[in-house]
Amino acid sequence: MNAWMRSIDQATMVLSTALSGFSISFDQAWGAVAVASFNILAMIIQAICLVKTHKLIPALSEKRKAKKEALESDSDSCGGKIKKIKEAFKTFFGGWVLLFTSKVAIPGLALATLYVNILGLSFPLQGYGRENCLSEATISIIYIGSAVSGFLAPISFPFLKRTLGLLGTACAGAIWQLIFVGLGIYGLFAQGSPYFLANENECLDDLVTDEEIFSSYWIRCPPGVNLPESFISIGVIFSSAVAQRWGLWIFDMSVTQMFQENVDAEKRNRTSAGHYSLCSVFEFSMYGLALAWGSSCLFGNAILVSSGLVVCGYSMFLIWALLTSRKKTKQFQFTEF
Repeated sequence: MNAWMRSIDQATMVLSTALSGFSISFDQAWGAVAVASFNILAMIIQAICLVKTHKLIPALSEKRKAKKEALESDSDSCGGKIKKIKEAFKTFFGGWVLLFTSKVAIPGLALATLYVNILGLSFPLQGYGRENCLSEATISIIYIGSAVSGFLAPISFPFLKRTLGLLGTACAGAIWQLIFVGLGIYGLFAQGSPYFLANENECLDDLVTDEEIFSSYWIRCPPGVNLPESFISIGVIFSSAVAQRWGLWIFDMSVTQMFQENVDAEKRNRTSAGHYSLCSVFEFSMYGLALAWGSSCLFGNAILVSSGLVVCGYSMFLIWALLTSRKKTKQFQFTEF
C-alpha cells in the first residue's frame, strides 16, 4: 500500500512539474493563472474525497464526537477554555514524548533530518539554479527527472523488502542517498561554481554586468548576472539532487512501514503527529539556512551545513540498524527487524 501511494505521488509530480514549468516558461502571466486554477481545482477535489472518506468510515467520527461533547459541556466557562489550552499543549508535547520513547525514535529522527536537506530539490535550490542562469523550462526538466527517479523507488521497494528485509532496505536507501550527497558537495567545488571557497575566497556575485546577456528557452540569466564560465558545477549539483530521490523515497517508505508495524494503533496517530512537527522544525531550519546565506557566493555554506546534518542523521540510523540487527539475530542480518 505504501508503495502504491508513493507511485501515485510521483506520477502526479511528473505531470505537475511538466505542466507548470513549461507553461510559465512559455508565458509567465498565463502560466501563473494555470497553476493557480489547477491548485483551486485540486483543493475542491481533495475536499470532496475527504468528505466521502469520512462518510464511508463511521469510526472516524465516533471518538471525535464523544470527545467534542465532553469539551463542549464546559467550554463556555473560563476554566473550560484553560482546560482546552492545557489539552492542546499536552497533545503537542505528548506526541514528541511518544515519538522519542518508541522503538522507531532513531529512524524517525533520521527521516526528519532529511527535511533540512537543501540538495533535495528544495525551493532554495531551485532559486540557486535560477541565479546560475537555468530557465524555468530547464528546472522543470530537472524536476521531471527527479520524479522519475523517485517513481522507481516504489516500484523497486517490494522486491528490495523481500530480498533485504525492511531494515536492510532502509539501509540501502540511506547509503544510496549518502553517496549522492557526497557528489553534490563535490559539485559545489567543481568548475563554474560561484561559491567563494571554490574561487580563492572571491565572491563572483560581485561580478555583475549591465550588458545584455545571451538567453534562450533553456538558459536565462537574471538581470545583471553573467553567464557562469561553466555549467559543470550546477550540473553536478542538480544531478546529485535528482539521483538522491530514489534513496530518499526508499528510506521514507521503510520508516513509514516501521511506524506502522512497531507503534501501537492507539498511539500511532499522536506519534505520527509528533514526528510531523519534528519534520517541520527541520524544514523551517532549512529555510533559515537559505535566508542566512542567500547569495550564490555564500549559498554553499547552507549546502554544507544541511548536508552535514543529513550525514549525521543517517550515520545515527546506520549505527542503530547495526545494533538492532545484532541484538535480534546475534549476527548482522539486516533481513530481520
